[in-house]
Amino acid sequence: MQKKLDARFVETAKVEKRTDYWDPTLAGFGLRVTEKGAKTWACFYRHRGLPRKYTVGSYPALLLKDARKEAQKVLRDAALGLDPAAAKKAAREATAGVVTFGALAQQYLDGYAKDRKRSWKEDERMINGDLAAWENRPAREIGRKDVASMLDGIVKRGAPISANRTLALVSKIFNLAIGRGEVEMNPAFRFPKPAPENPHDRFLT
Repeated sequence: MQKKLDARFVETAKVEKRTDYWDPTLAGFGLRVTEKGAKTWACFYRHRGLPRKYTVGSYPALLLKDARKEAQKVLRDAALGLDPAAAKKAAREATAGVVTFGALAQQYLDGYAKDRKRSWKEDERMINGDLAAWENRPAREIGRKDVASMLDGIVKRGAPISANRTLALVSKIFNLAIGRGEVEMNPAFRFPKPAPENPHDRFLT
């Protein structure tokens, strides 16, 4: 329900069942109160059409003024097309030693491609383009179905040769990561090319 949040209401709010109060002065920002008295600040936004929730913090550790400031930052990032909830999860997993695909891709660029490939900027373009959807995902969770879905999307937009190049890049990134002991499997291993090629095919950016 909508409720203009102020310090007194936040302090005294009590409910018989879990209730979300949405601040009309900042769309997407609200306070969740449980029947046990727990109070949590949260932001709701959409990323690529899907609803996302970002937990800002809990009350009274985080007071209303500070929670609203943090929420403004989160919602501003979301409006720019970023996914703050995914970024927060990735940072938490990185602290716990979970390697993301984005980290593997950056290691590939910095530790291999930039020194050995004249075309490394094209690899970087693919990493920041179609593969950006995997940036914050734990690398070990990416499977062959993910690879197939990624390639299908590229083919459907009319870029089958680009799909081939993306497949080769993904396979190389994972192979290098296997060599460093960061992952155990390559989801692109022996994956069929999305499109046949001949020596006259050219890859257009």
